[in-house]
Amino acid sequence: MFGLCLAFGGGAELVQALVGRSPSWGDFWLDVLGTSAGLSLYLSSLSNGPLRWICLLLAFALMWIDLSTPLRVHWAENQRQKQFPVLADFDNRWLNGFVRAADTARWQAVPPPVAWRGHDSNVARLDQFPGDWPGLHLFEVEPDWSNYTVFSFDVFNPSQTVARVTVRISDIAHNHMYPDRFNRMYKFKPGAQHVEISLDKVRSAPRTREMDLTRMKAVIIYTYRLNEERTLYFDNIQLR
Repeated sequence: MFGLCLAFGGGAELVQALVGRSPSWGDFWLDVLGTSAGLSLYLSSLSNGPLRWICLLLAFALMWIDLSTPLRVHWAENQRQKQFPVLADFDNRWLNGFVRAADTARWQAVPPPVAWRGHDSNVARLDQFPGDWPGLHLFEVEPDWSNYTVFSFDVFNPSQTVARVTVRISDIAHNHMYPDRFNRMYKFKPGAQHVEISLDKVRSAPRTREMDLTRMKAVIIYTYRLNEERTLYFDNIQLR
């Protein structure tokens, strides 16, 4: 029975991939925990003495772990909604949970470089290593952007060379093809810069449709086929 439940859970995630949705192995892990908790509880009813208590304790421990994950996700989403229209400021650890490095990059929240004036709290340090698209990925963003007109962020380039960076913005309906999203390449000179993107341009970016600003999904700021190591700093990724 345990194997059947796991096979069903894993099969459900694989089917999602076949129908165009993203499989969530986090959901599969929750299935494993829930099934294990149920099995432990069942075994406790068949056992006596110390083994019964061991099975009961194991069942309740697994149920707590299983329930704590969706509770943390719910709290993080609640904090994300409260901070909106800020998408990432790198001071809020719950918002930071919706940020990850893309491809070969690494990121961390750090104090700003001394030369970046006007930024007193944490910023994102993005270390890019040679790769196809190393960058900063904001995933599962607050979805409804329809009441705003501009997407903006601050960037600091500490090197003495120009950094070429692409901003990619997509909605939930994105088919993962290049023409079906917003893409724009920027050249960041040494020092501090501020970037503003009209959401009208984001809306009209897909070739065969309009992007749905009520169902936004992700922002990726990356470099295409980078062949050298580089560091950039980002802050105040937000709408207005």
